[in-house]
Amino acid sequence: MVGVRWDEQKVASGPEELPGMPALKGLVRSVRTPEFAGITFHEVRARSVLNRVPGSSPMPFAWTVNPYRGCSHACTYCLGPDTPVLMVDGTSVRLADVRVGDLVVGTAMRGDARSLVPTPVHAAWTTTKPAWRVRLADGTVLVASADHRFLTPRGRVHVRPEGCAGDERPHLRVVR
Repeated sequence: MVGVRWDEQKVASGPEELPGMPALKGLVRSVRTPEFAGITFHEVRARSVLNRVPGSSPMPFAWTVNPYRGCSHACTYCLGPDTPVLMVDGTSVRLADVRVGDLVVGTAMRGDARSLVPTPVHAAWTTTKPAWRVRLADGTVLVASADHRFLTPRGRVHVRPEGCAGDERPHLRVVR
């Protein structure tokens, strides 16, 4: 298989210039390849790809590396486009209608309790994956990929246990 030849695909002035996205701050170049149909890769200048791990985390390290803004294969936030999202003004909108910069209701730990907090949307993308229909206790039905995580009283759990090496990952349980 032929890989992506990044070095040969530069943003330059003139007829060989790749189409750019002036609205994407720090864009260096955009690339499409037949091996990844429907995906456009954007190389951007970034101040950092390092993320500080919260001090309360049990992880044995203080920093993580995240070079992706969306990802073609490792997305862990996959829901159907009709999934309702709670906005900070109290309204609900379809996930497909949420845009970068919108403020949604998120959660944050405050001491031993979880609080609702305004959370800005930093990135949005679409993906195609096998999906599961999840029915909540109140009858609400959501569509999510197996690797989507939901916040429950047991902590964050995946829709399905498949997909992790080693021990079975925490997942939703059937309650009748």
